[in-house]
Amino acid sequence: MQTEGIHALVQRAKLGDNNAWDEIVARANPGLQAYTRQIAPAGGLGQSFESLTQEVWIRAWQKMAMFKGGETDDAVARVFFAWLKQIAFRLHLNAVRPNRRKPPAPLVSLRAGNAGGSCTGIAADALPGPDPTPSKEIDARNRTALIQETLAALPELQQTIVKLRIFEGWKWTQIAKHMTLNESTVRYHFHEAVKTLGPKLKGLL
Repeated sequence: MQTEGIHALVQRAKLGDNNAWDEIVARANPGLQAYTRQIAPAGGLGQSFESLTQEVWIRAWQKMAMFKGGETDDAVARVFFAWLKQIAFRLHLNAVRPNRRKPPAPLVSLRAGNAGGSCTGIAADALPGPDPTPSKEIDARNRTALIQETLAALPELQQTIVKLRIFEGWKWTQIAKHMTLNESTVRYHFHEAVKTLGPKLKGLL
C-alpha cells in the first residue's frame, strides 16, 4: 500500500471527500483482497472473498468519520489497514455463525473431540435426523440460537478460537498464525472454552 500522502487523504475522506476515498480504496484494495482471499477461500463457508471485500469497503466508508490513526503517513497506513482487516474478520465470522450450517455438524465435532477436546453429555443420537419434520426444524433453530447465546458468554478471544476451530475447521497452526499467538496458547484457550461450554450445552439438549 502506497503510504505517501495517506494521512491527508484519510483526513479528507473523514470529511466526506469522495475523491480522497477513491484514492484510498485504489491503494489499499489489493492488500485487502489478498487478506479476504485467505480468510474466505473459494469453496469455503460464508461469502466469497470478492463480496466480503466489497462489504468491508461499505462498512469502512460508513464508519470513516470515527477512524483514528497516527500522525504520520506510515502510522496512518499501518493502523488503517489493520482496521480494514479487523472489519473483514468480524464480517467473515458473522457470515459463518452456527445458524448458517446444520446444527448436528458442530455439535458432533465438539462431542467427538475432533478439535482436540471433548464435551460431556452431548450425544449424536440426541440430534435431529437428516430429514427433520417442521417441528424438529423449529427445535433445531431454537437450539442453534441458544448455542449462539452460550458462545457469546465466552471471552471474545475464546469465541474466535472456537468458531475458527469448530465451525471453520481451521488447523491449530492457522489459528495461531492468524491471531499472532503461539499454538499452545490457542489450545489452552480452546480447552478452557470447552470446559465452559460443556455443561451449558448439555442443558440445551
